[in-house]
Amino acid sequence: KLQFLYFIAASKKMQFGVLVATAVLSLYEGYSVVPNTSLPWVARSVPKPSLDAAKTSCDADPSCSGFTSNGTLKYCDGGRCTCEISGNSCPEPSVTEDLYIKTNFTVPPSLQEGVLNSTIYYDGLIGKSTPSLCYQPEIGNGYLATNINWDAIYISGLYNGKCGSVHKARIPSFLLVDIEGAVEVSNWLDIRSAVFHKKWLLASGEEVLQSFYAHRTNRHLIVMEFSSEQAASIKLLDRLDINSVNMSSAPGNSCAGKYTKDFTWTVVKGPDYTDFSGNLTEMNDKGEFFTLTVRRDSFGPSVKLSPNETFYVKTTFLTNLPDDTHQDISTLHVLTPFVSHLADWGKLHESGVDIFSSGEPSDTSMLLDGVGLNFYTHSTISRQLNSSLYFLRSSLREDWPHGISPGGISTQNYQGAVFFDMDTYMSGSLFMLNQNLSRSCLQYRFNSLNESRAIAKLFGYKGSQFAWTSAYHGAPFGCCSGKGGYENCLEQHITGDIGVAVWQYFAASNDTTWLREVGHPILDGIKDWVVSRGTAKYFANNTLESFDISGILPVDEWCVGSGCGCETPGITNDAQTNAVLKLSVEFFLKSAALLNIPIPSDELAKLEEITQKNTNPLQRDALTTHAIHFRNVPQWLWWNALHAKTYCLP
Repeated sequence: KLQFLYFIAASKKMQFGVLVATAVLSLYEGYSVVPNTSLPWVARSVPKPSLDAAKTSCDADPSCSGFTSNGTLKYCDGGRCTCEISGNSCPEPSVTEDLYIKTNFTVPPSLQEGVLNSTIYYDGLIGKSTPSLCYQPEIGNGYLATNINWDAIYISGLYNGKCGSVHKARIPSFLLVDIEGAVEVSNWLDIRSAVFHKKWLLASGEEVLQSFYAHRTNRHLIVMEFSSEQAASIKLLDRLDINSVNMSSAPGNSCAGKYTKDFTWTVVKGPDYTDFSGNLTEMNDKGEFFTLTVRRDSFGPSVKLSPNETFYVKTTFLTNLPDDTHQDISTLHVLTPFVSHLADWGKLHESGVDIFSSGEPSDTSMLLDGVGLNFYTHSTISRQLNSSLYFLRSSLREDWPHGISPGGISTQNYQGAVFFDMDTYMSGSLFMLNQNLSRSCLQYRFNSLNESRAIAKLFGYKGSQFAWTSAYHGAPFGCCSGKGGYENCLEQHITGDIGVAVWQYFAASNDTTWLREVGHPILDGIKDWVVSRGTAKYFANNTLESFDISGILPVDEWCVGSGCGCETPGITNDAQTNAVLKLSVEFFLKSAALLNIPIPSDELAKLEEITQKNTNPLQRDALTTHAIHFRNVPQWLWWNALHAKTYCLP
C-alpha cells in the first residue's frame, strides 16, 4: 500500500511508454537518435557492423521499437517498456549508450518540450498492443474521477452498503466512445491542463483528436471533445453499458478492484440529452438511500467536423448527498468553456516548484554534502514527482471535503476507504503548495467528529476515536461492534496521526481562524480520547508513575503473524502510537494557549503529566535496531529482527 501511496500512481499508472524526445539526425533511415546527454554520443557508438545487425533485427521484428548503441534491441509493448526481457526502463538512453528509435515511436515536435519537462506523458501506439488497463492515467477534479478506458467512474464520498460491507459506489463509465473504423495511433496526458488526448487516424487519412477532462470549475461535469484540423466525417461507437458489472478479466487488470452493480437505473431520453437516474442498491447504517442523476448529451453515430471545429459530449453527475448542491441538473449541464477549466487547473499546477528532467539547476543551494539534488537530469524522478502531484490534485478540492483513499478517487482499491495515509503522507506534500487542498483533508476529519465520538463511546472511551478505515463523514468500514482484533479495531494510531496533521497544517498556514474553528475542536476530542484511552499508574504520593496505552496494532503492520500478538490483543506502548498521541496532547495545550482558551488547573496538570510519562521504554532500542538492521541484513531478516526486538521482549 505504501509504495502505491508514496507515488499515488506515478510508479504504477504512468509507466505507459514515455519517450524522451530529444533527437538528432540518425544514421539510419526510419530511425531517430536519442543521445545520452552526459557525454558526446558519437564517442560511445560501437562499430557500425554491430549497429547494422541490430537495425536488421529490429526491422524484421514489428514489436521492436529500436536499439541501443551497444546493439541491444528495445521493446515497448503492453503498457510497459523493457530492454529485451530484463525489465529495464525503456526507451531512455543510459549513461553508456544512445538510443535509436523507430520514427513512428518518437514524440511529435509539438509535444517534445512537455515530454522533456515531464508535464506530458506520451505513448506512441503504432506497432504496439493496447496498454494494460492498469497503466492508464486518470482524469479527475476532486469530486469525480475515472481512469481512461476503464468502464467505471467514481464520486468522492458516494458509498454503497453498511459497515462491514461498505465500498465506493461504482458508476458505469459514460466516456467509452471510440471512432469506428479508425486506428488509435497515440495518446498522451498533459498535466499542465489535466487533459488526456487520443489521436485517431481515419481510413480516409484525416487525423482526429479526442480529448477528455474533468472540469475543474464545474465539479459535476466531464467533457469529451472531438476535433480535427481538416474536414472529417466520423462514426462514433458508444460502448456504454449502463448495467455492466465487470471490466475485462484479461491478465493485468486486477488493479481494477472489486466490481459490483451498485445502482438500479431508469433511463429517460430528452430532446438533446439522455437522463440516467440511479438508486443505490443498499442503504447505509443510518437507513439512508442515496441517488445519482446523470445527464449526457445525445449524439448520433455520424458526426461531421469542419476544420478546427470542436464537437462536445458533456456528461453531468449530481448526487443527493446532503452536502451536494441542490440545483436542478439542467442548470449544471451547461457548456462551461475550456478556458475556465484551464485557468482553475493552472492555479493548482503552477503553485510550488517545477521539476524538470533536462538542463541544470540554477540554484546551487540544491547541493547537499557534495551531492547535487538534481532532478533535472533524472526524468524518472521528475515524472514521479510531477505525476504524483497531478494525481493528488485530481483527487481533492476545497468545496468537496470527502478525503482521499490510497487509490485516489478513480479506483475502488481498498474499497475507497480513507486511511491515515491521507493525513500522514498525502496531504503533507500539499501544506506548502496547495494549502486549500490539504485543508480539505482536515475538513473531512472535522466533519467526521460526530462519527468519531460515536466510535469512542462504542469502545468505552471519551472524546474522538477516528475509524481506521472510513467512508462518508467518517463512518467506519469495519469493527462495527467495537470488539475484535486486527486493523479496523486496533490500528488506533490514526487518531494521533490526525492530531499531528492538524498542527502541521497550522504551522504551515498560521491561520488562527481555522485553528479556532476546525483544528482546535479536533485536538480537543483527541485529547479527551487519549486521557480515557491510557492506563495511569500512580506513586504513593499520588504523582503519575506511568501512562500506558495497550491493545494497539502498530503502523508496522508486518508484525502481524510474528507471534507477538500485535494483531490480537495488540501490544502495549507502541513507539509511533505513543509519539503521535503525546504530540497531539501537546498540540492541544499549545492551541489552547494561543487561542486564550482556559483549561482548568487540575486538567492542565494531568495533561502535562501525561505528556511526560507517556513514553516507551523500548523506543530508543527499537529505533537503533531499525537503523542497524536496515543497513546490514536483507529486508526480510530486518523485518523479523525488528519485530522480535520491538514487540517480543518480556
